[in-house]
Amino acid sequence: MLNKLLEILICVECRDETLHYHCFEGADNTGVVVCSKCKRWFPVEDGVLEFLPKELAYIEDRDKFYSSNLEQFEKLGLSNESNPEEALKEAQSKQQQHFDWYAENDIQSYTSYERTPFWKGVDRIFFDKQNKMIAKSEDSQRIMVEVGCAQGRASYQIKDHKNLDIFAFDISKSLVKQAVERQREESKSSTDKRCFFVSDATRIPFKTKSADFVMIYGVLHHLTGLQQVCSDIVRILKPGGIFFGSENSSTIFRSIFDLLQKICPAWYDEPGDESLISDEMLSGWFKGETVKTNTTVFLPPHLVNLFSDETAFKLIRFTDSLFSKIPFLKDNGGLIEIYLRKKD
Repeated sequence: MLNKLLEILICVECRDETLHYHCFEGADNTGVVVCSKCKRWFPVEDGVLEFLPKELAYIEDRDKFYSSNLEQFEKLGLSNESNPEEALKEAQSKQQQHFDWYAENDIQSYTSYERTPFWKGVDRIFFDKQNKMIAKSEDSQRIMVEVGCAQGRASYQIKDHKNLDIFAFDISKSLVKQAVERQREESKSSTDKRCFFVSDATRIPFKTKSADFVMIYGVLHHLTGLQQVCSDIVRILKPGGIFFGSENSSTIFRSIFDLLQKICPAWYDEPGDESLISDEMLSGWFKGETVKTNTTVFLPPHLVNLFSDETAFKLIRFTDSLFSKIPFLKDNGGLIEIYLRKKD
């Protein structure tokens, strides 16, 4: 899958399209990806590609990787150009640190967050719809890009559709490692068509018109420079390609949720430029494209989490069906679902 990935990647430093993978002698799934233009190298260790700009690179990991494979680097004529002063100097570093922490901690891990009755119910309802949409066109080879994959949460909600490859990335190396481990544990054969790597959502590293689908599930509200992010989404979509996702909605009931979060946090967030997303914002960011939205989830997660998984699912589904028919309430669900088909 790494070779397939390199066919559609661009360098995160200079945006050049010519990247080469050099596998180290005597090492499985270990080597470097090198940009032909700027000569920047990116480590591949135990099958995980760290494809980050200098400002977000894991400097200590790179230094250790270089020292451990010095002979291989010398054969390739590559030096260790890392500079600790360049690291962690931008807003996205806060997100990186937050989600590295969320990968594993004593309060709530991202996996335990995913497995709460509320999110299991929400995920099930959302991805039932997306899987039906994806299944409508199974005739040719297709590519899905997931921006902000965490530990595989959303990717593994996408069924094994015929001729669909999923390339998913996240800014957190710790979460991506968990996604790769999850892949190894859950894949029953060598035909799994998911590829996880580490990269930054604010500079999406894919070639223009390379993706049939782009999925961003609960990630936009963590990012900075959203105008550019949305422009990049449209850029990498093929004509007729589809973007879909879900975000925190700018509902008038948000104050209730915020109060409950102060009393008893259901999860731990680190918002970027915009903590809440509205239809008007999306229309502005995706200028020139038609964005369709609807809101969902009309109950606080703190209440839903009191029930079993199956009861929580039925409760969310029932209240969605009920409140979506009421004019005032239907636009004030806690989440906003987003759908865009790129113009031909």
